[in-house]
Amino acid sequence: MSSKTIIDGRLSALSSMMKDFKKTSEGAAKVSGREAARARFTHTAGKKNKVTLVNDNTVLADDGSGFLFACITPEGEFEKYEKEFEKIIASFELL
Repeated sequence: MSSKTIIDGRLSALSSMMKDFKKTSEGAAKVSGREAARARFTHTAGKKNKVTLVNDNTVLADDGSGFLFACITPEGEFEKYEKEFEKIIASFELL
């Protein structure tokens, strides 16, 4: 199963569970030198104290296994942490 197939299935499932799910971007990425899939979306969390979250998902499929990197912040703060998220994902290594 490809990284793209996995992330498409994940987004389909999440969109059916979150009434305010909104995909904002999708594309390819590299993780551990391999092709990965990436998608970013927003949704609201909380019942009383609602907050809109930015959820950036990167999926790597490798030899029957899947690896999910979910980087999540409140809306308006993602850019503050984006470089750190990129460093974390870039540091992942398949052994």
